Amino acid sequence: MAFLRASLLFLFLTGFVFAQETGGDKDKDISKYWTKVTLDQNFTTAAGDNSFIYIPAPNINRFARVSGAEATLYPNFRPFPTTNSTQSELSIDVHPSNMDILLLTANSTSWSGSTVGTLYGTGTYLTTNGGTNWQGWDDPPYGRNSGDPVSVIAPNGYMHVGYIHNNGGQGVASSSNNGVNWTTSQAGAAPASSADLLDKNHMTTDKVAGSPYANRLYNAWTAFLTGSPDENEIQVVYSSNNGTSWSAPKNVSGNLNAGSHCQGVNLATGPNGEVYAAFAVYDNWAAGQYGEDAIGFAKSTDGGVTWAPATKAYTALNFGIRGNLKPTSIRVSSFPSMAVDRTNGPGRGNIYIVWPQKGVAPAGSDPDIVMIKSTDGGTTWSAPVRVNNDPINNARDQYYPWMTIDQTTGALYSVWYDSRDMSNDSATVYVGRSIDMGTTWENIRISDSKFKPKPISGLAGGYQGDYIGIAAKDNNIWAYWAEDRTGVYQGWVGKASFGPNIMHTALGNTENLNGPYVVNATIETAIPLATNGVKVYWGRGTSGEITDSLVMTNTSGNNWTASIPGNGQPATYNYYIYAMDNTGGYSTFPAGAPNNKLSFVAATDTEAPVVTHAVLGDQYRETWPATVNATITDNIGIDSAYVVYKINTSGTMRKFYLTAGGGNAFSGQFNVDTTLIALGDTLYYRVVAVDAGAAHTMGYHPSSTG
Repeated sequence: MAFLRASLLFLFLTGFVFAQETGGDKDKDISKYWTKVTLDQNFTTAAGDNSFIYIPAPNINRFARVSGAEATLYPNFRPFPTTNSTQSELSIDVHPSNMDILLLTANSTSWSGSTVGTLYGTGTYLTTNGGTNWQGWDDPPYGRNSGDPVSVIAPNGYMHVGYIHNNGGQGVASSSNNGVNWTTSQAGAAPASSADLLDKNHMTTDKVAGSPYANRLYNAWTAFLTGSPDENEIQVVYSSNNGTSWSAPKNVSGNLNAGSHCQGVNLATGPNGEVYAAFAVYDNWAAGQYGEDAIGFAKSTDGGVTWAPATKAYTALNFGIRGNLKPTSIRVSSFPSMAVDRTNGPGRGNIYIVWPQKGVAPAGSDPDIVMIKSTDGGTTWSAPVRVNNDPINNARDQYYPWMTIDQTTGALYSVWYDSRDMSNDSATVYVGRSIDMGTTWENIRISDSKFKPKPISGLAGGYQGDYIGIAAKDNNIWAYWAEDRTGVYQGWVGKASFGPNIMHTALGNTENLNGPYVVNATIETAIPLATNGVKVYWGRGTSGEITDSLVMTNTSGNNWTASIPGNGQPATYNYYIYAMDNTGGYSTFPAGAPNNKLSFVAATDTEAPVVTHAVLGDQYRETWPATVNATITDNIGIDSAYVVYKINTSGTMRKFYLTAGGGNAFSGQFNVDTTLIALGDTLYYRVVAVDAGAAHTMGYHPSSTG
């Protein structure tokens, strides 16, 4: 019989720390308003990359297990693919009661193959059958404009598109018949001077059918109006007649007395008719600090007629990333994106705001996405949490986030450009998901490709688009971003669906040949499950065969059960659980079934447990008793595990049991004290495991023959 040994001597412990470097200063952008899509008057055509070859990503679904569901990630697609136009700066919305209807908009231009030609304005694209078919226009049917698109679908079915009017004011196009016909209105009057502009607009609508302000439109922008009392401030207007006419503008940021200006407004409505505005505040522009210094917040509870004095939801000097990123110097900012929970769940009324941040905790030395929330209507705010979960200070950029909430489930989603998976001159697109009201976030790569961000040739300096979008409904999300994987910037959509959450402890091997083998599961879902929508798919065979299915029975609450029959013969059984809600959202356990599945063997057990253990070194008397840690695996399960030992070769054999921890971990301490051990004694020990089979087969470390 072989034993391990340890001598009672001493043990040295050592430790070490890591040094951390901080990044340098940001590159700066000193232009206050740059969201209007414009031609670069100093542009010189750059040579194209003649070696570029577009290789499409595989046209397959991808799967990811996430908290509360399985994510099905569908192949990325272009709703309106072209080779002679660019699409950038994206906005997307979903009909609040019909997820088959989606409205997408983008800044669009003509494209010669090497440079931009004509500025179209807000390209508009839509589907009314869940994406089976798309229609759209790069050159908008309601007239060309200066871009900055916003997509809005109201509860009454009206589609609205916000944009900068060619006269420098704010325009809105509206359709009551899914884009067949459009009317236009001027939400913000044209500035008196052509040098002025109503810039960086956003628009939303009250989407709660029972709200006193249902279908009311809200539009906002920064008023770069020289000499006006509202110069450099956020103005908000509303329309109570589907965009036909608009109220006079309200200055909602003036009381903050920004050192320079407020910009990047984002609007959202609450569950009881509230409307909120969030925006970036620039206090130190004149001092040459161009990063954002605060997130401003304003609130109205009477449909936008009056507004409470604005407050600062977050303040940190120069926390923002406004300036340029990447070797190609694309322009970026820390404009906020906001979402409000209008569900009847525990998060009802919560307000969430995200933005990119750098150099101020919880962000690291490179741009990270952070979020704050308010549970009291914006009176108080949480400390920021980091949304992206890649290693901090890893010299990888995350930027241009957008946020939404699935108003069916209460799940939060944010989308952003992300460089974690490649060198920092490149990017892909990630989605963050939180089902605990923003406390924790998991990240999913929604893009199935990557690209190298760069300015669009012929447009304003550094411009590749200034925001992207995301919409969510009924456990489905649609992320919408711009990239040039085909050689020209186009709008791409990544759709994902999140099915019910299946919790199940996998069946282990058994010596019971006759069955039944009871499959129990707990299934949580915010949307009712479909009739007969919960099943166990199963089969027998060593090659993963699935040949039959059983409808699971609801025993109580979220608990479901089904029994796989045995056949009295040794066999390998394969199975997976499937659950579908009544909107078609589904998930499987394990993720990716039927390609992935669970298996167990019904047969007489003859396999011994496998014991893995790191041998103890010499011990220091003052830290005795020592702990024995072991990893023990077996095809059928462990009945017990213990350690036998003796002090010196002639000592009495002793024994202590190991306690099961998480997974396959076992541990226990020697049960002899130092009064029975002298310095220089040698302790011999062995780890023993007994399996749960009828024969109680035993495994050892070291082995019985060692």
